[in-house]
Amino acid sequence: MDDILDEKIDLPDVPSAPPPPTELKIRTMRSDLESMEKTGGGSPQFQSIAVPKLSIGNGGGNPNAQFTAPAPAEVSSASGAGRKGLVIALIIIAVLAVGILAYSAYLVFMNGAKNAPASGNAADTGTNAAAGTAPPATSSAPSSSSVPSSLSAPFIHASLFKKPADQTLIFTLGTAGTATSAADLQTFAQKLAALLASARKNAGVIEVAVQTPDKHGVAAGDLLAAMNAPILSAQALAHFNPDATFFVYQDQNGFWPGLILALNPGESPATAGADVTALESSSNITNFFLTNVGAPVGGFVDGTTGTSTVRVLQFVNATPPAYFVYGWDRNYLILSGSEDGFSAAVARL
Repeated sequence: MDDILDEKIDLPDVPSAPPPPTELKIRTMRSDLESMEKTGGGSPQFQSIAVPKLSIGNGGGNPNAQFTAPAPAEVSSASGAGRKGLVIALIIIAVLAVGILAYSAYLVFMNGAKNAPASGNAADTGTNAAAGTAPPATSSAPSSSSVPSSLSAPFIHASLFKKPADQTLIFTLGTAGTATSAADLQTFAQKLAALLASARKNAGVIEVAVQTPDKHGVAAGDLLAAMNAPILSAQALAHFNPDATFFVYQDQNGFWPGLILALNPGESPATAGADVTALESSSNITNFFLTNVGAPVGGFVDGTTGTSTVRVLQFVNATPPAYFVYGWDRNYLILSGSEDGFSAAVARL
């Protein structure tokens, strides 16, 4: 047994296990940062650098062509474009606001110019001097001497007087929204007073032929609107021919306007009566006069002028007293600022 144990047994060669591999460390940005912090260094900071101009060929064609890299300041970002757009929008809004303010100031100035009385004109020495009364009446919305827009077709004026007036004067109304002279900035009453200053002293009934700059007639509704006295409604005016006759009666106390309207065929005072009577509730009757007659005393009352039955509104506190009269003569409706003027108009129909 011992011999067996002592005998050397030859075993085949068995390869031994290889030694462990050498440790490899991979360098990364993270490891560099950790190493710098451990050794007392600070974290790296980003720094902007200017990119130099590069001179390279353009890949073909001209070898001397240059390519210049844009400077960092020229590179725009989305946020920069947004801020630039916002600035442009604010500038546009500011310009629009200034424009609106300037236009509003212009309108206020033009309104003041239209409403301002003309000094030293015929209106100061004509109508008012003859009447011995206050200046032309004004209201919260003074009219200008221009033609309002109208739905009626253009027409050539034809007088309703069968017996001609003592004198005829031409009164041209400018086009609404335009002013070609200082006269166009006057109110209707001021411009008419200036025209009447040229009337003959012995002319009792003066027909005033109101026309547009192109010599067309002015519809009755537009004429009343220009006078700032829209006392007849559109429903009432529909009963009448738009070509009305405007006249002024002259006496020792001044000038008193009047208007004559002819009924349309098929109409009668009975069919138009209710719509016409509605004028008695109008607050614009005082503007029918050329002078300030103040407030009326009481309401409309029945009256008789010549052979006509009329309705009368009295302004007895005016100097001299004034009377607004309206009534019928056959198929004609007459509005007048004077009882005598009413009778004088009827005598010429």
